[in-house]
Amino acid sequence: MSNWENYKKTMIQDKTIWSAAKENDIQFLKYAISNTNINAKDHRGYSALMLAAYSGSFEAAQFLLLNGADPNTADFGGNTVLMGAAFKGDLEIVNLLVEHNAHIYLKNHSLMTALDYSILFGRKNVELYLKNLTENQKTLNRLFLFLKFIRQILNQALHSNKGV
Repeated sequence: MSNWENYKKTMIQDKTIWSAAKENDIQFLKYAISNTNINAKDHRGYSALMLAAYSGSFEAAQFLLLNGADPNTADFGGNTVLMGAAFKGDLEIVNLLVEHNAHIYLKNHSLMTALDYSILFGRKNVELYLKNLTENQKTLNRLFLFLKFIRQILNQALHSNKGV
């Protein structure tokens, strides 16, 4: 073995929470989150969760989310983790983020959403998924408004009966 190989083995690695997230290094992430703010951002405004999602590091993304990483954090351009995953076309990570309450309607500084990114870059599987979520959300919003309307009617009926 060469001296260079020996040196590389003994060399101390300057690993960070961001590099560990990109590399899907769960062991280091366990250590890092006890010593670093899990939502801290690097010099480009990327959180560890963003780098895990952008790199397709599903296990790291899941670990970070389960340990309190913000699924709605944004970089300096206003791009969210979900936007990055939609841009990459990683449906598994998009679904993971949505399951952890990533907001699908957030817009970056260019007023683009995650759905816009999926359409712009031809990520059909993510596009269909986000469109279905949008339709489901619209249905839920209509149902919520209908229930709110029924509640108002019931309250009015209840109050009018008290006066009798």
